[in-house]
Amino acid sequence: MAQTGITNPVEIEDVYPCSAMQQDILLDQISGSSEAYHSRRAWAAVVKRHGILRTVFAENRSLAACETSPFFQAVLKKPKVNVQRLSIEGEHDGQVVSALFEWEGGAPTYMRKQPEHRVCLCITASGWIYS
Repeated sequence: MAQTGITNPVEIEDVYPCSAMQQDILLDQISGSSEAYHSRRAWAAVVKRHGILRTVFAENRSLAACETSPFFQAVLKKPKVNVQRLSIEGEHDGQVVSALFEWEGGAPTYMRKQPEHRVCLCITASGWIYS
């Protein structure tokens, strides 16, 4: 807490973790660029606009909702937008791709009850953003 200027714990009522959005804003302030923040918001707007990006699929076990198909789809009103941030040291496209494959680590995992897509913002040391 020293970096906040607070030296006496009595001054603190409570402490909470930052939300993902708050973390993005703070990290962008540290790097001196708000491009990643705007990229995240732009992707959230695309997801909000297109129902297919808010869709989850599941097995239709009861067949009550749709008797002709063993599966159904549900379009969510407000899904969690899965945007990851990856800071890399390299500047060349090959280094960005290599860092992304290392980060990926095999098959992607998705959040339960959320659409199966995600975006990774690869940010180079000089501030270039690849997604």
